[in-house]
Amino acid sequence: MQTLTRRARSKWVTGLRPKLEEVFRRGASRGTLIGKAELKGLDMLEVIEVKLIPGRPEGPSFEVSGRIVTFKFPVEEEETLEDVYYPLMGMLNRV
Repeated sequence: MQTLTRRARSKWVTGLRPKLEEVFRRGASRGTLIGKAELKGLDMLEVIEVKLIPGRPEGPSFEVSGRIVTFKFPVEEEETLEDVYYPLMGMLNRV
C-alpha cells in the first residue's frame, strides 16, 4: 500500500514584522519567541501576538488547533530582527 503525503500550500503571512519589531524594540535577547496566529482562508495566516520568553531557547515548532496556530522560535544572543524574521517567515509560510 502506498501512502500519499500532501504538501502544504504556501501561506501569505501578515502582521509578523510589526510584532517582531515591537519585541526587538524592547531589547530582545536570548530566549524563545512564543506566538499565536490565525488561519484566514486557505492561503493566509495573520499573526496575532508574539512575545519573548527569556532563557534557554527552544527549537522551532508549531501546532495547529482548528484555525489557531501557536509557534515557538529560538532567539540566540546578538541575533537581529533580520536574523529571526526570514527563517520564522519561512516556517510560518509552510504551516
